[in-house]
Amino acid sequence: MRHIFAYQLHNIEDGTVIVYYSNPKGSQWFNKLEDAGEWLSCQEELHLDLERVERPNTKWVFVNFFNVDVKVVLDRQPLVGTGPLPDWLHNLSHGWAMVTLDTYKDNLCLWRCIAVHRGARTDHCTKKARSLAQSFYKLNTISKNFGKTSLDELDKVEAHLNEGSYVSSWVGIRAYEPGRLPDGEVVWHLRVNLNPKLTNILTIGVYEGHAFLIKDITKLAKIYASSHCGQRFTQACSLKRHHHTCSAGKTVIYCPGTKVEAPQTAFEKVMYPEGSASVQSILWLEREAKQRGSTSTTRCAGTGGEMVSERSVRRWKNENFSC
Repeated sequence: MRHIFAYQLHNIEDGTVIVYYSNPKGSQWFNKLEDAGEWLSCQEELHLDLERVERPNTKWVFVNFFNVDVKVVLDRQPLVGTGPLPDWLHNLSHGWAMVTLDTYKDNLCLWRCIAVHRGARTDHCTKKARSLAQSFYKLNTISKNFGKTSLDELDKVEAHLNEGSYVSSWVGIRAYEPGRLPDGEVVWHLRVNLNPKLTNILTIGVYEGHAFLIKDITKLAKIYASSHCGQRFTQACSLKRHHHTCSAGKTVIYCPGTKVEAPQTAFEKVMYPEGSASVQSILWLEREAKQRGSTSTTRCAGTGGEMVSERSVRRWKNENFSC
């Protein structure tokens, strides 16, 4: 968050009134809404204190308040920790394609998914999950207020898991986020993709702060959607290919490296469609133009009596027959 405070100042010498903006200071990242509210309240108290009003020099005096701007940057990557899944999503785990792991009250769901993927039992995976979390965060013990893990850290988690192992056994983490449409249909958005060369794939689902293990996404999902542009697919492989080429709402400039020609006018498109005129016909038109003068025109048969200028003829010739 950034808190920008503005007020009016009056110059006691020449009577000038200006709007003065305070130097904005950004806050740290907040994981809870109440923490952000406390920081904002503290900033308001500081700027309402008239003894702390910033001025260019002593010739300026405070007049009144002008406005306050609060800029908030939301992190697009959710934090995965703990929390029960809704019934419509929990019902999908009745088969073997999905493991929920949402009955625990700590923030180790991501590490439980890794432990189960490595062979631990779903009902005896806490010890292995704690060991993995302690090794990654370099902690002696896991406290009760153990923080959540952001999806931005998945690449670091992969590097930690693959440290000291052969490349052929490297694990890659892929994350999907399910969403439910008004008609009850479930759409899966690809949030984090992995290197296509990796074969040991750990697929997790992320929903409202909880991570669950997906063993077979093709059996679980029917419709996939891009998290950037919203384009839908019926196959997971199609969404993976699209994830690498999606522009994500950014402007893409395509330079094919071919010859750039001036666009034809509507008149030229009618008179000289591409590939329909021969060199002999162009030369004949030029001879006719010279006989009638540089500004004269030639009437072409079969076109309804349109008029062709020598300028258009030469332009068309230069664009299509230049070496």
